[in-house]
Amino acid sequence: MEEDAEKFKVSILVFLSKLEEQKTENAKLSPKSHIKLPDLPLPTFSGKFQEFENFKTQFMSVIGNNDSLNESQKLMYLKSALKNEAALIQSDQDNFDSLLTALENRYENKRALVDIHIAGILSINKLHNENTTQIRSLIDTVRDHMPSLKNLKLESNSLSDANI
Repeated sequence: MEEDAEKFKVSILVFLSKLEEQKTENAKLSPKSHIKLPDLPLPTFSGKFQEFENFKTQFMSVIGNNDSLNESQKLMYLKSALKNEAALIQSDQDNFDSLLTALENRYENKRALVDIHIAGILSINKLHNENTTQIRSLIDTVRDHMPSLKNLKLESNSLSDANI
């Protein structure tokens, strides 16, 4: 019986040794999925018309479309993300969807967005000489506003396409 117990002990030790080798091998092969990434800061919105669409997209990706959060939690996150003028927006009901709709009604105003971008282009300072810094600034300003106007599907009139 001692001989059987000794054989059993040896077989258990061999088994444990192989198990430990397999664990070590698996640890080398498996990706490091346990890496802790830093927490993402929540997006904030201060009431600038031209920043609302970007805020809404980011907020909905992180909070609004998160099924693990209830409506109350989403509402609290949304309220905490609103700053300055945007924090003053009131909704008909005290719930997430109602407040989001109130924000959309206020800040998804195509006419106001077009006006902001046109005013940005028209406010470019006159160039007094061929200063590369001023020229670069002019180009950057126009490049900032033109894609936004295109995204808003601002119709161009026939005179703007005329070759002068």
